[in-house]
Amino acid sequence: MTLPQGLSDEKLWSFHNAIKEEYPDKKQRVQWTQHLQVPQAGGPLELGSTDKLNGHMFFSGDNKRVVQVTPISFAFSQLKPYDTWAVFKAEAKRIWEKYWVIMQPISINRTSLRYINRIEIPFPVGELRDYCLLFPEFPMTMPQEVGNFFVRFESFDREIGAMGVVTLALEPIQPAVPFVVLIFDIDVGFLEGSMSSSPEETWAKFDLLRLYKNRIFHSNLTDRAKKLFA
Repeated sequence: MTLPQGLSDEKLWSFHNAIKEEYPDKKQRVQWTQHLQVPQAGGPLELGSTDKLNGHMFFSGDNKRVVQVTPISFAFSQLKPYDTWAVFKAEAKRIWEKYWVIMQPISINRTSLRYINRIEIPFPVGELRDYCLLFPEFPMTMPQEVGNFFVRFESFDREIGAMGVVTLALEPIQPAVPFVVLIFDIDVGFLEGSMSSSPEETWAKFDLLRLYKNRIFHSNLTDRAKKLFA
């Protein structure tokens, strides 16, 4: 997203005031960087760090919804328990319209949806392929017992001009926890040049992204895994 140059904190706080009744709590997002400098003359190494404010987070009263704004982005998130897509989209659109009027973005560079599915698979697990078809397959000459892993895929839907980034990860097993945790992360967004020019068309395209996400979700998770969401 591109915002007008010289955007003042006054506008940002005007936006928060517009949603403050439903999103009263705020936190700052700080970017922390550590650097190591090697002197040319062979002197001692110099280790330093810097931090910079790079955004703000506004939380609903029950801490289940979060609005995040930075100089280049706007994000709306929903935590458990989840509402329907219609409820989620209506609230995100309501907040975005307030943001649009106050912050007056010049352009939108990327529109996306992200779903992070945390699947708790009870012991005994058996075959992970009974839950997720994306599970990597090892040659039979290799040991088949697997610890934690991280796999990333990119999928394209040329018809709507979108890309899906799918990340599959197994968290390390925790002592005394009767399940393993499989992370199935789906991030779908429009390719560059596929964005809409008007807010109305942009929100209509979110429905296309959701359908794309659903295809990825239902194509790769088995019925056994889906039952764990109930």
